[in-house]
Amino acid sequence: MRNKYNLIVSDTNCIINYINSNMLYILKELYNEIIITPDVLKEYMKKQTLKLPDWIKIKEPKNKNEIIKLNDIKELNLGLGECSSIVLCKEYKNSLFISDDQDARNYAIDCGLNITGSVGIVKKAKEEGIIKTNKEANDFIISLKNNGLYMSDKFLESVLLPTNENIKILNCYKYDKKYDKLIDFKGVEIFIESTEIISSKKNICKLNCKDKNGNNVFIIQRNKINKTEIWYFKDDFNSESAINFIYCREKEKKDDLSNNSESKKNKNTSKNKGR
Repeated sequence: MRNKYNLIVSDTNCIINYINSNMLYILKELYNEIIITPDVLKEYMKKQTLKLPDWIKIKEPKNKNEIIKLNDIKELNLGLGECSSIVLCKEYKNSLFISDDQDARNYAIDCGLNITGSVGIVKKAKEEGIIKTNKEANDFIISLKNNGLYMSDKFLESVLLPTNENIKILNCYKYDKKYDKLIDFKGVEIFIESTEIISSKKNICKLNCKDKNGNNVFIIQRNKINKTEIWYFKDDFNSESAINFIYCREKEKKDDLSNNSESKKNKNTSKNKGR
């Protein structure tokens, strides 16, 4: 059962985060209808030019005096959008308040309201089958972080789902520690046991895995635009050595490209002289 609530009310930032991450359809499929207050709409229009879809509806709370009172309590640290959303939720039984703001969430909990946030929505969508795999869910969570949702690397690592799914790495390399070189190692079948974030800014993850023989193996995965780079290790490594490894390999690639370019240039020069 996807929607058990009588009213689902969102504050501004959650909707903006989902729009920026191209994930708004998840809210639609999960809840069918989202309510925002006029104050939230004003905040949204200051930050975004995209027109909201018709399934995000506007509803004004009845108790406007309570909104003003809440907004005047400096200790609560709540904006008008958050105040009006909480007041509206309190006016309906079995409502859900969607927010990523910790102060707003804490006060909503004190009021006895049901709450969720951007990450909780992704996990709920995975439970309901809207998102098919844990890896896809993790990609959505990382996308939310990259598109404005604040979370520390430690928190991000704690909320990522275990990717206990068999995958086949088609393009990767085995790192031979003894000879310090990369060896082609295509078609490796591995089982991912856990994921660690090495650098969220650079989209670098460490995957702790086992091969089909039960041996421990380790993967560095780096997501780029339209490209995923993967390195295969038989020995464990720490975050610093992983990043150094990637930068060393990238420097080698640049040097190779530069040398090849210079070599072609010299060949062309020699041909022209021969003429």
